[in-house]
Amino acid sequence: MIRKEFDKLLILLNIVGEVKGRKKLQKIIFILQQKGADFQENFIFHYYGPFSYDLQFEIDDLVESGLINETGNVNFTYRLNESRSSTLDRNDSLYTYESLIQKLNSQSSPLLELVATIYYLKANGYNDDEKIVKKVKVLKPNLIKHKKDAFSLIAELENS
Repeated sequence: MIRKEFDKLLILLNIVGEVKGRKKLQKIIFILQQKGADFQENFIFHYYGPFSYDLQFEIDDLVESGLINETGNVNFTYRLNESRSSTLDRNDSLYTYESLIQKLNSQSSPLLELVATIYYLKANGYNDDEKIVKKVKVLKPNLIKHKKDAFSLIAELENS
């Protein structure tokens, strides 16, 4: 039997078809978790924003077991193994997030990195946007150019 966490990853990949990038997959799952999706992985703040070693181990296990396909050498792409999609639980609560998952997957990795960083800061006591921007300038000076788009996407996510 596959662990519940593994099933969530498989369902996510079934919904989007593919995710281009390890960083992007990490950020999508972190943001979904912040929005209430039932992902149990623990995240820490890492060089590219919120990162979960647990999640990376799960991805590696799924690739090794052949349940998901990983292609690429530097820029990885993840897809669900076709034979697995018919056995997934179609009533899983993650399907209620389908439009959000699609929206997140359509965004660029740098934008998702900034959005995830902002959510991480909010979850760790930064509630004032001005303070968040100051902290982002320190943590992610290379991404500050995406500030307007990041706050617009967050507002959109909060209102959906």
